[in-house]
Amino acid sequence: MHHITNKFIEEFNHRPDFICKVPGRVNLIGEHIDYCGYSVLPMAIEQSIHAAFRHIPESSLLSLRNTASEYGNFELDLTKIVIDKTTFHWSNYFLSGVLGVINMAKERNLNINSGVEVCILGDIPPSAGLSSSSALVCAGAMIMNHIYEVGLVKTELAGLCATSEKFVGTEGGGMDQAIAMMAERGYAKLIEFNPLRTTDVLLPDCAVFMVLNSMIIANKAAFESFNVRVVEGRIGTLVLSQKYGKGSIRKPSDLQKGLGKSLDEMRRLTKEDLHEEPYSKKEVCSILGITEEELEESVLTSNTKHIQSFKCKQRLLHVFSGVYTILPSTCLNLLKLLPIILKDYSLPSSKSSWHCLLNNRRMMFSLEYPNLLSKFSVGSRKPGCIVLFKVISS
Repeated sequence: MHHITNKFIEEFNHRPDFICKVPGRVNLIGEHIDYCGYSVLPMAIEQSIHAAFRHIPESSLLSLRNTASEYGNFELDLTKIVIDKTTFHWSNYFLSGVLGVINMAKERNLNINSGVEVCILGDIPPSAGLSSSSALVCAGAMIMNHIYEVGLVKTELAGLCATSEKFVGTEGGGMDQAIAMMAERGYAKLIEFNPLRTTDVLLPDCAVFMVLNSMIIANKAAFESFNVRVVEGRIGTLVLSQKYGKGSIRKPSDLQKGLGKSLDEMRRLTKEDLHEEPYSKKEVCSILGITEEELEESVLTSNTKHIQSFKCKQRLLHVFSGVYTILPSTCLNLLKLLPIILKDYSLPSSKSSWHCLLNNRRMMFSLEYPNLLSKFSVGSRKPGCIVLFKVISS
């Protein structure tokens, strides 16, 4: 902690009050299904965001510094926060967490007339699929939760951060923020939603994890590909919801519950009721009985409004094929989950164009080395990191 403390003193001429730490993460089971309402199994990694901060009661100014000089400094009045989704400055992520807590403090009629000095030190590789951006969101929220004495507990902060990250234009599902807030040493976390809850999954002492950076950069806020996946699943769900008289259900898990169907039945319905060809905007509007303007406003995101076609069938087949209902009740030890992880990354939808893995570059070392598993951890359209899992003793 000496480096960030010294940097804080160098920038602000006094010591910080506190230092908070938010880890990055990799996901082991359930690629791109958390925003569909289904459970996932991530674990935290050692690489983290550290944020040293000091409360300034007599000011409304946020002074934000980064120990990496290439990111620059940032200042603004906390009473006048505006996050521009068209710019992709690193501070936007931090500000989204700050703004989420400020909004909550206002709802609770708390005093928010004070400022804060913050210095950031991070060693999570940026845009590498390790949730460096969500870690910044969580750091901003944790700091302001303390400064304004809002009193949010970890689960509440995780939910707030998942919602707040939408301020930068990313339509995530809550996995990254939940593991960032609730990670524990020695455990992965089974994360379930609606309501948010977690279950410890033991990381075995007889195994080692290696996270390798592929150096493929993928900024999920700067490019539309992350949100395209979200809206394809959303549109497909709306189309099926309309067909079966369930109104305007937007989330696949909610539709499954509403129909009272198993995952096998949802896959069958998807295969039977959605066509292979991409759905055009015009066709979607006709099915849903809305105008293109209404589609863009209520269904699409700001960075997907220009997209003209949506591969809804393929997206939902991937979602319904990537859910494991056995996780909550039977698997609390990672060694028992290895066959499931292997199956997860043998799915046709994971190997094809549904952006979970790079075509023709997927590495399944277990075929050659029985005790070595390799998978991609994906934070955006292309994978940024490879996770290696090796059993080193019985």
